[in-house]
This record gives sequence, C-alpha cells and structure tokens, in this order.
Amino acid sequence: ELPIAVELKDRAPRTIGFGVGYETRRGFAVNGYWLHRNLFGQAESVKLSAEINNIGRGGINSRSLGNTGFAVSAAFLKPDWWIAGQDATGKFELLREILDTYRRRATVLQGGLDRRISQEWRVTAGFNLEYSIIERFGVTRNYELLGFPLGATWDMTDNELEPTKGWRLAAKLTPYVDFGEVGKPFAIVRLTGSGYVDVLGGGRTVLAGRASIGSIPGVRTDAIPPDKLFYAGGGGSVRGFAYQSAGPRDAFYTPIGGARVLEGSIELRQRIGESFGAVIFVDVGSAYPGKIPDFSIMPRVGAGIGARYYTDFGPIRVDVGFPINRRAGDDRFGLYISLGQAF
Repeated sequence: ELPIAVELKDRAPRTIGFGVGYETRRGFAVNGYWLHRNLFGQAESVKLSAEINNIGRGGINSRSLGNTGFAVSAAFLKPDWWIAGQDATGKFELLREILDTYRRRATVLQGGLDRRISQEWRVTAGFNLEYSIIERFGVTRNYELLGFPLGATWDMTDNELEPTKGWRLAAKLTPYVDFGEVGKPFAIVRLTGSGYVDVLGGGRTVLAGRASIGSIPGVRTDAIPPDKLFYAGGGGSVRGFAYQSAGPRDAFYTPIGGARVLEGSIELRQRIGESFGAVIFVDVGSAYPGKIPDFSIMPRVGAGIGARYYTDFGPIRVDVGFPINRRAGDDRFGLYISLGQAF
C-alpha cells in the first residue's frame, strides 16, 4: 500500500463547438453550440445550439432564404437527479424544415428522464409537446401534439461510439394525442438492432450489420402528421438514394412516406494505419403505405464505398453511395460527409 496525493481542478465551464455536413440532394448544413457546465454547482449543464441547413439547395443562392431550413434550441441536463445514474433533461426548440416531402414550422418542448440501469441496459421516458404548421401538396394543416416517448437500449458492444464486436438492440414506443384539426391519436413503434464482428482480431477489420423495422398501427396515413411518417433514404438509411426518397412517391417523384418501414445494412470497415480507414457497404430498405409491408413493392438497394479519418471524438465519415435499382427521378449517386459511423 502506498499513499497517493491527487489534486483535482475543474475544467473550463464554458465550451463552444461547431459542425458541418453535406449531402448532394440537401446541400450543406452548418451548426454551432455554446455549452455551460456545472451551472448551479451540481454538474448541471445548459446548451444553446443553432443550425442552418439546405444551404446551396436553392437557399443562399435564391432571392430569399425561403428554401433554407434552421433550428435553434436550448437544452438542460441535470445528472443524477433524485437517484444516481438517472439524468433529467429538458429542451425547447424552434425549427423550420424545408424538404421535398413537406415544409414544417414547429415549436417543441421536451422533458424526460434517462436512466442507466446497468452497464448494458438504459431506459428513457418523457414527454413531447409540439405545435407544427405543415404544408404538403399545397395543403396547410396545424398539429398540436402531446407525446410520451418510451425507450430501452440493450448494449453489449465493446465501445459505445466505435464498436468492434458485440451487438446493440434499441426499442422505442411513442404514443401521441393530437389536439389539432386532425385529432387522431396514434403511436409510433420502432425496433433497431446492430451487430459487429471483429473479423481478424485487434479491431482493425470489422463486419457491421444493422436491421430496423417501424410501424404506426391502426391509423390511416392521412391522419398522421407528415413529419411523423416513416421514410427511407439518406446518409443514415439507404445511401445512394436522397433523403426520404427510398419509398412510395407520387407522379411528380415526391416522397409520400408510409406507416411501415424496413431497413437493413451491411458494412465492412477496415482500418488503414493509425488515423485512416475504408468501408464498403450495401443498404436496403423502403417505407410502405399499408398496414403491413407490401413485399410486392421492390425495396431500394444502394451500395458504395467510404473513407474514414479517426479522431479522438469519433471518425469523420465520407461515403459515396450508388442506387442499384434506380428509378426515374432518382439521383445517380449520393455523397455524404458527417461525423460518426453510419450505425
């Protein structure tokens, strides 16, 4: 036994950060935040964030900023609220989404609890209060939603941010009550699993897979707010297809979303040296308008390659995806630049 003297000092309480992303169809997105830690002396934090997106997609190059989306938010975190391992969270957000599918202006108030039961299990519960004005196909509707999101994650991976082996399973259920003009209650259910195999040992060659299924049972799609429908396509879904486009469309190639979604991905990740890596991937998935997935509707398949630059805060990801079963109106490829692995 040896005596040890330890001297502790608080880090700087305030931090600023920024990020940037790019997709060929949606253009650039830039964001920044200001974070204040230990706000009241018990490790509380408040985070002010802002994002501008759709830059270059008819946004800053147009006569006005009418095609540019934004989001501003204030988030609060109280760790170990009431009992150890249980965090209380709150968030207020104003946003405008400009998508091919719809245009949405919304005010959102969220609160909840995030509890880590063990190293492997984590559960969440809370509420969402949303007021949205959504324009779609020339029709504008107001939605006043009260939701109660419930979630559970079973994580058996070796690393939360950069897993090389193990598996992860996440389930989420969110019932909603709509006090707006549509007025139909509904619930969103989604189950997502991913697995990782260290092929050669040492964590340098990893085979990763992901599968996800979602459903909104018992309600017609026209009674569901467009932003709550399921869509497939984009950098976190079926790469090679534009965001939200890998599913049913109207005669003008505009995505209409669905009440069901099925997605799957497989990716081979190879480290090169200390800081670089390469991947090859195949993604498949689609949204479906019916009560059950209609397998007569061909799912969209995308494949491609990517590069990774590994940093202390996660890999910088550059992926190029190509639509294998491309339809009229689909892009010939998609380029995605962001922080973190696809899954």
